[in-house]
This record gives sequence, C-alpha cells and structure tokens, in this order.
Amino acid sequence: ERNDRAGRSFKRGGGETLPVLFRRRELKAGILVSLATVLFLGSYYFLLPVIPLRLTSLGWRKSEIGNLMAIFSLASLIVRAPAGVMADRRGPMAVLFGSALFSLAAPILYLLGFSFLSLAGAQTISGLIIGAFAIASTGLISLLIPKEHAAEAISWYSIALIAGKGFGPAAGTWIFS
Repeated sequence: ERNDRAGRSFKRGGGETLPVLFRRRELKAGILVSLATVLFLGSYYFLLPVIPLRLTSLGWRKSEIGNLMAIFSLASLIVRAPAGVMADRRGPMAVLFGSALFSLAAPILYLLGFSFLSLAGAQTISGLIIGAFAIASTGLISLLIPKEHAAEAISWYSIALIAGKGFGPAAGTWIFS
C-alpha cells in the first residue's frame, strides 16, 4: 500500500495502486495543466500554417518564409535549458507566469506589419515563450504527481503537448481556408 503526498492510500483489491489517471487530486491537477498546455501551445501552433500561407499570398519567397519560421524553432531550442534551470530555482509557476506575461508581446509584433524584422521578433518571442512553457509545465506535472508515478503522469501529459501542436495547425488551416 502506498500513500500520496497528502498521506492518502490508494490500493486496489489485488494490492495494486491505482493509476495516476484515476486519482481525484492528481486527475484534477493534471487536467488543468494539460488543458492549459493545449490552449497555450495551440495559440501559437494555430499560426504555424497561417503565417506561411499569408506571406506566400503577399509574394514572399519560400526561402524568406523558411528562414522566418526557423527562427521560432531556434529560439525554442535555445531557451529550454535556461528555462529548466530557472524553473528549478524559482519554481515552474514563476516560469509559466513569465511565459504568459511575455506572450502578450508577440501578437503586438505580428500586428505591426509584415516586415521581416517585426515578424522575426514575433517568432523569437513566440519560440522563447513556447520553449519555456513546455519545460516549466512538464516540471509542474512532475511536482504535482507522487514520484513513483511521475513517468506515467508525464506520459499522459505529453498527449496534451502533442494535442496542442496537432489541433492548433488544423484549426488555423481550417479558419484561414
């Protein structure tokens, strides 16, 4: 028989502990963080197919569009290790709130116009935000779930990451078309 952090016991008839998915506290926390992840990631990934389509319609060359889109990935890659260190030092909630705060700047840059510089700035900010959010939210899930079930919880949470990255572009393409 095992206890969670609150000292509650979770034991089934055969002596097996209940999976994380079926525990009330963990389920509620996991659903909230996962839903926030789907919405937060989906808000950028919604633009992923729309930006190239819009820029193509404005006459941008494919190489310009490719370079612009690569800026997001590069920024997201670069920020992940520092975001992990910051989440360990200040807590994942601080990084999540920082990501949410900075996410307000990107739409302003997207609205400033279709110059390479303004869109590169928006892509950079978006990459930094999404990279930091992904690391901090995974860290938060690992803190909310008892250690012996961390891998299981993160596996369920990774579905939310993929859902945000999958449904966002589908919705963006559907609305833009």
